[in-house]
Amino acid sequence: MLTPWRRGMMMIGALVALYVTAYIGLSCTGGYVFTQSGEVRYAFGWSVSDIQLWQPRFLFCQRFRQIDGSWTIRANTLGYVFTPLVLLDQAFWHKTVRLFDPGDPALDRKAGK
Repeated sequence: MLTPWRRGMMMIGALVALYVTAYIGLSCTGGYVFTQSGEVRYAFGWSVSDIQLWQPRFLFCQRFRQIDGSWTIRANTLGYVFTPLVLLDQAFWHKTVRLFDPGDPALDRKAGK
């Protein structure tokens, strides 16, 4: 007979397995999209589309640098649900493709100051 603690642990394990399996299905049918990292900006502040970022199907989730230099997460509802797995996927499996060299002085907003 299962104790309540063991039954609870089995339920948590089943839910984690379902969560990861659902994400794998979404990731296998995803693709790269053009988007902004927030690191390259026009002189008046808007960010430039400077990266190709992997997005699982039906999800959007990314780390974004705000104009004040702080980092935030931009996502849709499903993106927030799967944020930990999306960020791990983007960091280790589907790497972000940078369209511009971030060290290029022509892209540095403060280069002329």
